[in-house]
Amino acid sequence: MSNCVEKGMLRGRPFGGVMSLVNKSLLSHTQVIHCEERFSIIKVYNYILINVYLPCAGLANRQTLCDDLLADIWSWRICIL
Repeated sequence: MSNCVEKGMLRGRPFGGVMSLVNKSLLSHTQVIHCEERFSIIKVYNYILINVYLPCAGLANRQTLCDDLLADIWSWRICIL
């Protein structure tokens, strides 16, 4: 990303990411399990919320990225349950 920023102003949505918004009234009952660039896992009461940002279809190594991403999420199942 730093290379792109050095080239000039970014326009549109050049890079993705994931974010979870939680209402203030639920903050005391919310726990962040894990956050990364492409996914976040939070627990609100007894509900597990997983937000995922998948790579676009135009990437050459999309399948590898998706496999790695799902493997990372799957590895957190022990902490979640």
